[in-house]
Amino acid sequence: MRSRRIGIALVRLSVSGPVSFGDPQRELVQTRMRRALADAKGDEMLVDVPIATDPSGQAIVRGTSVFGALRSHLASYLVRDTKDLRFRPIDSVLGGASTTRPCSLADLLCGSEPEELNSQGKPSLRPSALRLVAAELTDGKPSEGTARTAVSRRHGSAEARKLFRRAQLEGARIELLLQVDLSILDASCATIAPQVKAADAAADLVTALQQWQPLLGGRVGTGWGRAHVDDIEWGVKDPLDLTSLLAGSTTIEVFRGIAKALPNSPRELLTCLAPSSTSMWNVDAALACGDFLLLDPRQQPTAQRNNRAVTSDRVTGSTWRGLLRSRSEFILRTCGVFACLSSEGEEICGECPTCTLFGWAPGPRSRATGVGSRGLIGFADSVVMGDRVTLDHGPVDRFTGGAADGKLFTRESWALGSTLTLSIYQLSPHRPVPEWGKDLVVMAIRDVASGFVGVGNSTTRGYGTVHLQEGEALPGVPDNWLESVPGAQAEVTS
Repeated sequence: MRSRRIGIALVRLSVSGPVSFGDPQRELVQTRMRRALADAKGDEMLVDVPIATDPSGQAIVRGTSVFGALRSHLASYLVRDTKDLRFRPIDSVLGGASTTRPCSLADLLCGSEPEELNSQGKPSLRPSALRLVAAELTDGKPSEGTARTAVSRRHGSAEARKLFRRAQLEGARIELLLQVDLSILDASCATIAPQVKAADAAADLVTALQQWQPLLGGRVGTGWGRAHVDDIEWGVKDPLDLTSLLAGSTTIEVFRGIAKALPNSPRELLTCLAPSSTSMWNVDAALACGDFLLLDPRQQPTAQRNNRAVTSDRVTGSTWRGLLRSRSEFILRTCGVFACLSSEGEEICGECPTCTLFGWAPGPRSRATGVGSRGLIGFADSVVMGDRVTLDHGPVDRFTGGAADGKLFTRESWALGSTLTLSIYQLSPHRPVPEWGKDLVVMAIRDVASGFVGVGNSTTRGYGTVHLQEGEALPGVPDNWLESVPGAQAEVTS
């Protein structure tokens, strides 16, 4: 507790779908994967990416996983009638050249960025008036998750030693306790926005929190970690009186006693402009199975059939992302545009159109520099609806040409006519999807719906063909779409 003038916000979040907060060890996942692979004796080594836990093994939410998403949200609320802030970036690539941008609610509440703020030529670093006191996971069922693997763009099959499993939480609910130090906020306003009152800036924080829809944790590009605010409690003590201070045995209890329930309707902004209501691009394709669909089959033996596997009930977002990225790379290379082989660690460039659209992460021998970048689009899981059918398969003996003895196996898959919906959406309102990206995604979906690419398991053996449901249509693609693709201009003009 830094001062006796404080505001307290108690925010409760619910996460739709799974969420994954990485383990708290300060070690890159790739480093742990390489070490585990070096110790592995076989190719079936599973490399686990566990969830963050406390010393007793209970799942936790790290504050850094939440505060960054909150600051990014507050940065979209620009303060009215203020001069642009001048920054001197610490990035050596820019050579110390100063840049300017408008003042935001994040600048008032969250202090200086990891850059030097210049005020009349002199560095002026400001502390954060907003403090994340506690981030508590109030509900959530831990799960080991499903095994994932990368598919080689060269061979079309699973890559060796790329199998891993990422743990997750289902039905997660998170409670955040935020403290606003009004004394620090007063000083921050006086420095960069003299016309703004600290109480008004704090009230705008509450309004911004009511409109917050963060993406939390890992794998947000495949439908994970999409959260929304259930309710907010807010209260101010200016100053904090002795009665309130002694109302609880711990600081957390004192803070909880200050926060009071708020009405559901959002307040009017007092000092900031509401973020521009840019439309979030998305495309939904209603699909139907043209033949049998087998998804992530799991072994479920019976007394009659020892070698029996059953299909999953959904196409995961990660499956759609890998499938459509691979097809997008194929389309670009067919048109003469460079697109790196994203599944090969040494081939990732971080600069081509597919790296921009789908995101990228550096591999052990990657040509790209940096820590990677989140893509512009996300992919939701597609739940399959319909009937299931059980098929028996008998492998053929390579010598006799007849059925191999004792090799009969059974697969329970989705029957013809089963339906599902492919949903692709823009991840952030601040990072719009370019027109060429929208067209490229639509063409990749069109190839899948035309049967050029199969979905799921055993696609080379009569499984996985899908097509658009009757009456459905995809958005049109202009004939000149290629002209705006980065890296295609020279090819088009030549």
